[in-house]
Amino acid sequence: MRRRTLVALSVALGLAGAAGLAARTVSPASVTAIDLVGDGFGGDGFGGWSGIDVSADGRRFWAVGDRASVTRGTLLRENGHLVGVSAEPAHWIRVHGNWPALPDGNDLEGIALLPDGGLAISFEEVAHVARYSDLDSPAVRQLPAEPFAGLSSNLGLEALAVDSRGMLLTLPEVPPDHGDTFPVYTFANGQWEYPYALERSGIWRAVGADFGPDGRLYLLERAFLGVAFISRIRRFDLTLPGPVKSGEVVYSSPPWRHDNLEGIGIWQDDTGQMRAVMISDDNFLPVLRSQIVEVLLPG
Repeated sequence: MRRRTLVALSVALGLAGAAGLAARTVSPASVTAIDLVGDGFGGDGFGGWSGIDVSADGRRFWAVGDRASVTRGTLLRENGHLVGVSAEPAHWIRVHGNWPALPDGNDLEGIALLPDGGLAISFEEVAHVARYSDLDSPAVRQLPAEPFAGLSSNLGLEALAVDSRGMLLTLPEVPPDHGDTFPVYTFANGQWEYPYALERSGIWRAVGADFGPDGRLYLLERAFLGVAFISRIRRFDLTLPGPVKSGEVVYSSPPWRHDNLEGIGIWQDDTGQMRAVMISDDNFLPVLRSQIVEVLLPG
């Protein structure tokens, strides 16, 4: 596929940043944000990007969207600093043979790169997870969906991650009972299990997840304050005992710094620095920005 390139301009990040092709930087060593535009990222399928995963070297990415759209590309860097994005035109993911998924009812929310080079994708409206050999092929396996039957069609499987052993982990945006813990589902040995939960606080919703090279789980959460979004990343050591896991906040944003961040991928650079790459969902609204945001995380 033909690639088009976005180039980022480094400017100061304002609270009410305008749309356009730019990288907004808050303390260059900590946060970089690149606005995405349809002509260079996805073409006719642009918008609604809600899931992302990145390669171990932080240079390649795979992204999925709300209307069954998928794309992949390259994160362009100069001296390790993110300066732009090169992406393929988006297309609809295939479900069976040559049949593409239709936009309605195929809300893709999470994507995870599997150890064997394949991909797992989570669907929200009809909650399930499917495995793909690549983004151009139909699903090679639809994983059992029975544990997710009680999830709301618009509050379903947002976050999806895979650990180094190939174990999948997923959780809904909001607990089914709107309680104070997120149920965690893991898939191994051919079945889903519910081994533990993650502590939830306040109005935060779980929207993305990834395992880092350090083996810990990084959870992207988002809240809407009525006029602006706020986001945070919590890090969990899942080896600690107990049925409910507590995490530490390793990044949080003030209102208006980012829009609707929904997907996250974690990688570690050559210096040992852990980095989070996130993507924002514009909900196909002109008042929201589609962005890729990279954050340097504390050790």
